[in-house]
Amino acid sequence: MHLGKSYPRVWESMSKRFNAEYRRHYHVPEWETPIGDVLPNYLPAAEIERTLASPSATTAVLSIQSDSLKTLHQAGQLNLSCYLELQRAIGDCIALQAKAERLKNFPYPRRYATISALFVRFFCFLFPFGLLQEFDTLNDSVSGPMHGNMIWLVVACSVMVSWMYTSLAQVGESTENPFERRANDVPVSMLCAVIERDLRWMLGEPVEVAAMETIAL
Repeated sequence: MHLGKSYPRVWESMSKRFNAEYRRHYHVPEWETPIGDVLPNYLPAAEIERTLASPSATTAVLSIQSDSLKTLHQAGQLNLSCYLELQRAIGDCIALQAKAERLKNFPYPRRYATISALFVRFFCFLFPFGLLQEFDTLNDSVSGPMHGNMIWLVVACSVMVSWMYTSLAQVGESTENPFERRANDVPVSMLCAVIERDLRWMLGEPVEVAAMETIAL
């Protein structure tokens, strides 16, 4: 669920070309449904307004829950031990939320990512020149059609090795942020749906079984 128009950060890769086919075939609920259309299913109008006005909707919801527990405790409807235990659970949720946001908003230091990308590019550019002399000396030990042409193998060898290094760099870039809803990321949407389904079942409410895609989002 999105709060508005968002722009990809430097370290996010879902908007890049190698993820174009994935974006065409898989639909993430949070990208397509505004949060304002979903909150009426769970919160009253006053709490929705407070949530949407907050810089962090998740923190606002947890704050509302904490205020509700305090109100119940002051009214004598919640004893002290239960109140403290529930407040401790909300505190744990806030701590976990902060850790997840830390991973999402501040991945690898940008200096590390920039230097790593530059080194890979420089290596791929200079690597073929380092192989020229080595393959040229192989001409003395071969005969037939390859005699005098061994140097052309530099092209195939340098392309293969450069592809390996650029692939490793791309994998490292793709794992910086595990919350972009890619095929190998944390399936946040599925986890939320499962938790909601279990809670509704425990409360005796009707449970809807959502259609599953081939990749858990």
